[in-house]
Amino acid sequence: MSDKKRAPHGDVDPVAILEAAYRTSAEDDAAWLGSIVELARPALDEGLGAAGFFYDVSNPNDMRVWAPVLLGTPPGAMEALYMINANAPEELARELYRPTAMCATLSERFGIGRRVLDEPLHREVLAPLGVQDFISVSATDPSGIGCLIGAPLPRVAHVTRRDAALWNRIAAHVASGSRLRRTRAEKAEAILRPDGKIEHAEEPAKDREAREALGAAAREIDRARGRLRKSDPDEAVAIWTALVSGRWTLVDHFDHDGRRYVVAKKNDPDVANAAGALTKRERQVLAYAVMGQPNKLIAYTLGLSPSTVAMHLSNAGSKLRVRSRVELIKAYRAITTEERSADETP
Repeated sequence: MSDKKRAPHGDVDPVAILEAAYRTSAEDDAAWLGSIVELARPALDEGLGAAGFFYDVSNPNDMRVWAPVLLGTPPGAMEALYMINANAPEELARELYRPTAMCATLSERFGIGRRVLDEPLHREVLAPLGVQDFISVSATDPSGIGCLIGAPLPRVAHVTRRDAALWNRIAAHVASGSRLRRTRAEKAEAILRPDGKIEHAEEPAKDREAREALGAAAREIDRARGRLRKSDPDEAVAIWTALVSGRWTLVDHFDHDGRRYVVAKKNDPDVANAAGALTKRERQVLAYAVMGQPNKLIAYTLGLSPSTVAMHLSNAGSKLRVRSRVELIKAYRAITTEERSADETP
């Protein structure tokens, strides 16, 4: 079987996946994730179904998975899933959940192509199910908690650059929606009409800059959910950033008359207070850089401009007295590791 390129864009509505990510009223994790897997399945499924599950890799020595969703997968797929997570070498686990390449096939994550078929875990667990490769979209935030959407494949495959960019953005929203569900944020810091007009705002959404950013974001979301979702789905996803100004997620709210409003809820990622000299925004930007994300994707994830992301990284480097991105990431990792060890010491 040849290694032809796959195009996981397929017959799918990416905007519908974003909408599902922010429907946080689902009763449990499996129901919420199941709706997302169902929407993504037409683009990923090549005859062996689609799957998803939650994971927590905040402690590399105690990784766990839960709420598996299996749609049309071969008999024994659930057992294989837990066997892989229980017996996978540390390197495999890191690669499977690595947010740097949020959308990739297993063979791509290791850069080994068809040699993935020679891996012992593949021969013992996947091959008996007729699986040759696995495409996955990993949605992780700095907490180390996330969820994976994917599909077993009957061939060794490749994700195109364009489709990887699209799915990486989708993953940013899935991670954002998952975080919003975990925090159960109820308070709306702003209420807007779909056209971006502010109906009500609390601090810190009251100042002019915040109101303008929220209004612009509401209009872009409305545009993404309109005709653009069919005429240019890539652009529709591109203009709907995962956060606004690094703080807010915009979600639908319907009043008793059925009128739709957009509410802004605080949903910024919680990051450790490592390196006290850094501001919260610098720590957030740096946390995503440590995850391996490039500046453009960090900007999209946080709803900031790429230049603002670059400025925060530069300021963090100056405060930690390092010059390169590599040195900055190493310094921040060292600080967070030291603080985590101190917290775990009885």
